[in-house]
Amino acid sequence: MTTVLRRLEGPLALLLALALWAGACLFAGAAAPLGERAALQIGGAPAGVPAAREMAAAEARTEHPLAFTLWRQEDGQTVESPALSREHTVSVLTLWGESVLLLPDARPSLAPAAGNGCLIDRTTALSLFGDARAEGQKVRWNGRDYTVRGVFDAPEATLAVEADPASEVLFDRVTLDLSGEENPRGRAEEFAMRHGLPGERIVQYGGLAALTRFFCLLPALAAACSLAVRFFGRARARRDWPVQRALLWIAAVAAAAAVLWLAGVRPAVPQDLIPTRWSDFSFWETLFTERRAEWTDYLWMKKERPDVLLLTALLKAAACSLAALLLAARPALRRPAADPRDFAFLLAACLCGSFAGVALVGGGELLARDLPMLWLTAPLWLAARRAAEKIPD
Repeated sequence: MTTVLRRLEGPLALLLALALWAGACLFAGAAAPLGERAALQIGGAPAGVPAAREMAAAEARTEHPLAFTLWRQEDGQTVESPALSREHTVSVLTLWGESVLLLPDARPSLAPAAGNGCLIDRTTALSLFGDARAEGQKVRWNGRDYTVRGVFDAPEATLAVEADPASEVLFDRVTLDLSGEENPRGRAEEFAMRHGLPGERIVQYGGLAALTRFFCLLPALAAACSLAVRFFGRARARRDWPVQRALLWIAAVAAAAAVLWLAGVRPAVPQDLIPTRWSDFSFWETLFTERRAEWTDYLWMKKERPDVLLLTALLKAAACSLAALLLAARPALRRPAADPRDFAFLLAACLCGSFAGVALVGGGELLARDLPMLWLTAPLWLAARRAAEKIPD
């Protein structure tokens, strides 16, 4: 029995590590759409529905229009179910524009219409109706009934409603869709200037989404480094055999590059990090000072619902990824598999765990989002490590 448990220790740890890695990929995928957004805080006079319509008409006339949504958040609001006489305290997002820019996982998306649609989070749906399938139910807020169009997951109670076209609601935030833009910050500043928005702050979420993706890729980076170190160690022992040493160096680089490529690592430098003139030696100092001030400002500012969604995904991805690394560092996974049957058993467990991880995070959507391909990355790492073990010192 003890022998069986010891034999199962490595595969079980590997399966759990792959499941945690899949979880990190799932949270990184949830953060990816939010990373393509930027939020402008409107200073001075907030914009109402008439101003929102004028902005939409003016933006449609531009050569490259940007999709945007105006919104505001009101905390500590009470909503109720008229049919069941139940109440719940939520934060209300009043929107004019596509709700998918703020809540990408909520389907279907709200859009400027009759002003009677809403989205609620799963906890609020359970509290008001006793069931998460609340589509078509009525929710009352501020004396007005709204029809639930969809239910979404959120870390805190949230109600998103369409702005009533006849209301005098004032929006103090604008969220822009900057997907595919080479210079997101420049486009956000251009939008603010074009519409005369006295923006006090521009929050660009690309940095937080990139940090989330880094945690998602951390196990792949660790696997690539471990393979490179293993092959380099074999190469150092071949000082008297220059050809073999060179081949081992090539094998080290190739194995690490293959793991990183399969994991979706595509190095790229954002355009706003490239100086317009290479002789501008003060560019990096100015950029660092500006970014540090922005991040410090963002750290202390009040976090609205889109911020909470992104930060929650970041923390979950970091926790899952670091836990996967700790499991992968167990001695049961680091020691060589002396018996070919043990290696075959480990490889089969790796393949099954990878396939389960891919199924967990959505299968084909994983490829579409270019996130780590667990079912290829993990077996390749295991096979390359086994090959390195076979090379004598």
